Amino acid sequence: MDRYDIGHKLAAYCQSCRAGTDWLLHCMNPDGSVGPVKDRLYYYRVPWTLALMGEVSAASRALDWIHRHMFSPEGA
Repeated sequence: MDRYDIGHKLAAYCQSCRAGTDWLLHCMNPDGSVGPVKDRLYYYRVPWTLALMGEVSAASRALDWIHRHMFSPEGA
């Protein structure tokens, strides 16, 4: 297959997306937080990324964690 072929490129992009998603899932803690929380990692795009890749359950866990730990009673 020609490496410049659109099908080849698409397959490579899909592999990269999957590898990145797998890495992100590996970094996710059971409570939905990502990475070492004490380092104040801000990751508002994590749920969006996971949902786009079909990892809806993980995206929901991340959103729940964000809601519980990053919002004040005033909403910020």
